[in-house]
Amino acid sequence: MSEYQRPKPRLYREVGFDLETTNLKANFGTILCACVKPVGADPITFRLDELPGPDGLWDDSRLVTRLCELLNNCGKVFGWYSSFFDIKFLRTRKLLNSLSMPCSFAHADLWVTARSQLALHNNRLDTWNNAFAPDDAQKTPIKWEAWRRAGAGDSGSIDYVVEHCEKDVESMEYRFYELELGGVSVDGMVSVRRLETTVEVDEVDA
Repeated sequence: MSEYQRPKPRLYREVGFDLETTNLKANFGTILCACVKPVGADPITFRLDELPGPDGLWDDSRLVTRLCELLNNCGKVFGWYSSFFDIKFLRTRKLLNSLSMPCSFAHADLWVTARSQLALHNNRLDTWNNAFAPDDAQKTPIKWEAWRRAGAGDSGSIDYVVEHCEKDVESMEYRFYELELGGVSVDGMVSVRRLETTVEVDEVDA
């Protein structure tokens, strides 16, 4: 009988995750930057102008590879509307870049919890921030001209997109504490632990 091999512990127990992209559809766009924020620590940021692929600034294969390597070392990954955008976008870019490396992690979409448990007029992250978060945790406004320039490789505009992304994961951490640790007092609050799914970025549902 072979000896049981214990799985290696993940490097980060719980992290927030967010992507900023050049288009909402992954066959038309690329990942401009990705932020992964371990709870209680600074964000880890990957940006396309610092990790261009062999084909240049429109090639995000190196960024996707580095991001998957990091996510593979995270115990739980939480996002906002991430089941419907970030995870799907990452999965599609991984497939389009023909990357065969594994990419799997436990995932919880805080938007799903928020939508099912509370009754704000909508469930956008900035609405939640305006209702519950301190001033220093508010999202930055979207400047579409900066996004357009960032997509063309302008470093100053990518700086702005990175700042926006990092603010998103910082504000998401407040939402995580409220929903996961009971900061919002609502009878019957469902912990995101009960909404976890294991995400295989390299697999596509039939």
